[in-house]
Amino acid sequence: DNVQSFVTAFASVGPAAEARGPYVATAAQLISLFSCFGQRDQVRLFLAAMQRAAAGIANSDMLTRGHMTEGHGWYALLLTSDLTLACALAQESVAAFRQAGDQRGLMRAQTLLGMTLLEIGDLRRAQESMRSAVALAEQWGEPLGPAMAKIYLAWVLSEQSDPQALEEARRIVASLLPLALGPAYAGFLQLTLAQICFRQG
Repeated sequence: DNVQSFVTAFASVGPAAEARGPYVATAAQLISLFSCFGQRDQVRLFLAAMQRAAAGIANSDMLTRGHMTEGHGWYALLLTSDLTLACALAQESVAAFRQAGDQRGLMRAQTLLGMTLLEIGDLRRAQESMRSAVALAEQWGEPLGPAMAKIYLAWVLSEQSDPQALEEARRIVASLLPLALGPAYAGFLQLTLAQICFRQG
């Protein structure tokens, strides 16, 4: 089908030297997207292609390293049971994007770290990481970035039993539902709201 043709074509590309960094960045985003939908075989193709493109430059190019570890981290979190690896990759991605001075990359890496910490059961640090992601996104001066970060913050808050955290999560969801964020994010918000209602009784 068209999707598989695209995956195969993208994964078979041998990018020129000057295009390797952007190729890794694109591959990382594709890995996170396809991981969310459980497309394990396609993600593995993207992952292998990303690692080939990053070979030899990821140790010196922190931006490329940030993207590579971010993409690999989403795969480890969503499609494997290795939370130790996912957490290590997320922390490495945060450090690399911070060193590169890439605020957007750092926001995504903080989100990945927050979701990983949540799965590990460290709710306090997960919340701190998500709040850092929201603060970074709010510096951009555009509405979409903070909305994306707040979606994940609301989910982390909804996993807690603290009434104040649940009420904050409910307010965040209520503020985001009217926005046209797309069906996938709208569905995630509805799932978050259902969890909040369940915990609030």
